[in-house]
Amino acid sequence: MVHHHNRSKWAAIQAGPGFTNRDLVLVQVAAVEDDSDDFPKLLHPILEGKTFVVFGSRCTGERENMLILRWIGSRFLSFATIVHHSATVSEMETCA
Repeated sequence: MVHHHNRSKWAAIQAGPGFTNRDLVLVQVAAVEDDSDDFPKLLHPILEGKTFVVFGSRCTGERENMLILRWIGSRFLSFATIVHHSATVSEMETCA
């Protein structure tokens, strides 16, 4: 599915199930933040029945393209999310 006008990742997530009869929907944004070579690693926990959703993260590998201040801000927000919600997240901005 392709949105012909600029819309949010959330719009794609909401629209996805209406365009497929599959059990899994994988969303990749136009910014191509996710490496398609990583898709099998992302899908593995779902296929193993360990979870029902997986989000990619810019904070679990090398910090190649992220400015240090953005990385620090992202780590702070993620830490606050972990403390406040008792959640396991590596990057809060992925909408997890």
